[in-house]
Amino acid sequence: MDTSEGENTGLEDGGLFVNTHVKVYDKMRWHVGDNQGFHAAARRMNTLMKWLKSHNLVNDYGLEIWAAGIDEDFGIDEMMLTEPGNRLLALYYVAWLDVVDPVKPDPSYFEPYLEN
Repeated sequence: MDTSEGENTGLEDGGLFVNTHVKVYDKMRWHVGDNQGFHAAARRMNTLMKWLKSHNLVNDYGLEIWAAGIDEDFGIDEMMLTEPGNRLLALYYVAWLDVVDPVKPDPSYFEPYLEN
């Protein structure tokens, strides 16, 4: 799973050229072809966002994006999380995906890994 999305930005005259990459943990778009997977992903992401918010791991930008709703354009990326939130998901999100129940996702899996 490619978890970064790049965008090339720069000046047309060959001046400044920046390749930006944002770590993306999950995107609804990755689940569009599979209706059952799409709904499970929406449940998982909404449950995770609630849990992250309850532990102050989502920043204001992330709350704003989440408040707009989870649709096919929604995703969880590094720009939405605090530094501790990013460390947590960078280390444990993929492992959680391997064990998460698609019907009742439980983010308490992350509890032992929370920073004090």
